[in-house]
Amino acid sequence: MTKLKNPCSIIAVVAVLLAVGTFYYFNYYQSISAEKAGEITIDFVNKSIEDEGVTASLVKVVDEGPVYGILMDISGREYHSYLTKNGNFLFPSGFNLKDGEEGTQEESSGIEEEVFEGDLTSFAQCLTSSGFTLYGSKYCPHCQNQKDIFGEALEYIDYVECVDENDQWSEQCQNNGIESVPTWIYADDQRVVGSQSFSRLSELSGCPME
Repeated sequence: MTKLKNPCSIIAVVAVLLAVGTFYYFNYYQSISAEKAGEITIDFVNKSIEDEGVTASLVKVVDEGPVYGILMDISGREYHSYLTKNGNFLFPSGFNLKDGEEGTQEESSGIEEEVFEGDLTSFAQCLTSSGFTLYGSKYCPHCQNQKDIFGEALEYIDYVECVDENDQWSEQCQNNGIESVPTWIYADDQRVVGSQSFSRLSELSGCPME
């Protein structure tokens, strides 16, 4: 299987296009059927893959309440993405197309299993006082995973919801250049994209885990 021209996870290659491009691509659809959702998603993903001979095909579309769950196959491996019912936003799961036996690896893998043995409330407060802000979407499963690991301490995290009441990308997130979620922004507009573990957040912020 050939590698991407710039080897990295598909979310790093496509997420920016999906977050920005799909807004314009889908803007003319007030409501789309499950069949149309699958068709447009596969077409968009295939246009975004740079590997010659590597294509995505639709496996199935599942109605999951406010979103369509879209299961696709890329070179024999299955990947999930999520499209809002009005067709405004497409959220891919993180995965890579590397050679070898590594398999699919989601960006949020393992964060739910990391045990925090200290005071989680103090850690969350430290992140906020250190200038850390979490940007996410109510339709993004990785964003939900990132919030869930904080439990009740989430109330001390500076969180910004990027999808407004009209299912549009909020002005605040547009102004801050948020093109993929979850994204953490911290000192001097530094940012990391994707779900982050406690240990990674501790490393970035200097906030102790004990």
